[in-house]
Amino acid sequence: MRLKFSGLQGYAMILMMTVAGPLSAAEVMENDSILDVIHGMRQVAMERAAVEALFDAQIAEVKGNGYWTYHEGAGNIFEYGSKIRKFGFMTKNDGTGTPVVYADLSGHCVSFAQVKYRYPDMVSRGNAPSPHSSNPTVGYVYLNEEGQMSFSFTIDKHFKPACLVNVGFSPARTFRSPPS
Repeated sequence: MRLKFSGLQGYAMILMMTVAGPLSAAEVMENDSILDVIHGMRQVAMERAAVEALFDAQIAEVKGNGYWTYHEGAGNIFEYGSKIRKFGFMTKNDGTGTPVVYADLSGHCVSFAQVKYRYPDMVSRGNAPSPHSSNPTVGYVYLNEEGQMSFSFTIDKHFKPACLVNVGFSPARTFRSPPS
């Protein structure tokens, strides 16, 4: 089977293969909906109704540890079998911390190459996985004017990032001048 692309689509495929590694046309579209939800994390209001609407699921539990309050729920299974195992947002109880929205993924692999295709400016946090960890992961960060996206990936046998297991977003901080 031969794939046909318009000029712009062909250019996008070349760029994608250069930046993200070898992905087929099907792999580019695979996991699109879950990646769209992840992209939506950058724009969601940090409140219960907005987070529930983004993940199309209900927050089932609110718990705290004295410093943070966690609002969590179980997510959906997407068309390729990727699943948002847990999602939510957390706020600092004293109001000083920047809120964070997060999702833990399972099921069908959302590959490093697919995430890198969507976030080509994503950079390594510089942390090496511990070979003694039962679930070693490596972290990557994408920064822009909206805030910080943090990604955690499992590693393959060559210690390269493999599948996305966790993603979080924290909006850019608004710094206030100290009282005079």
